[in-house]
Amino acid sequence: MTQPEKVVDLTFAIKLFVPHNAHISIGGFTINRNPMAAAYEIIRQGIKGLHVYAHSNGQGVDELVGAGCVTRLEIAYAGSGRFAPTCVRFRKAVENRCLDVEDYSNYQMTLRFLAGAMGIPFMPTRSGLGSSIVESWGFDASTRASDYKLPDQNQIPSFCVDAVVPIPLGAYPTACFHHYDYDPIYLYEYREAAQDDERYTTYLQKYILDVENHKALLNLIDPKQLASIKADIRTVYAVGLDRR
Repeated sequence: MTQPEKVVDLTFAIKLFVPHNAHISIGGFTINRNPMAAAYEIIRQGIKGLHVYAHSNGQGVDELVGAGCVTRLEIAYAGSGRFAPTCVRFRKAVENRCLDVEDYSNYQMTLRFLAGAMGIPFMPTRSGLGSSIVESWGFDASTRASDYKLPDQNQIPSFCVDAVVPIPLGAYPTACFHHYDYDPIYLYEYREAAQDDERYTTYLQKYILDVENHKALLNLIDPKQLASIKADIRTVYAVGLDRR
């Protein structure tokens, strides 16, 4: 049997592997290494009802939540550094009670992902005892029963890779260590738009819904702006970048 080609187009990969109501996890820490091209494509395809798992994510989670793609979220921290110590659209969704959230500590979420990587249903820990996290469940009993009674079905063996999608600047506007820094201009403009529902709708239309793909989004950005975030070969960060 011929091995199927695993290097595929992002549009195809999202359409095939991320259906409505899927359980997905995204990587990245606050404004570093977020899978933004994938998040934007999920929004572009209008995928809804997602149950998302993340550690300490920022921009990716906020844009997916803001676009109405996420129904449930399990996370340790949702923030984009000084651009948004608490993600703007995430906060609005929680305050408006249109997002179910279950909170974990950083250590607890790390252990949860470690358990999954090891192929076991959970990792026992004393962390959290004496805190409100142990008692404050974010999901009701029926949700927990339907989503957690068969943990073996929620595992992906470490050797299984269904698709590889090469995307230049795929983490933009967040950073990808050694290659490019985050874009403070974009992130500040996003924060301002995210605080107002009407401006946020305009943002979604311009940068995501009206463009064909991530390359087309990048074409909307001033080339000098993109050049300013290129990582220096010695420091692996963008030298001279105005981060104020």
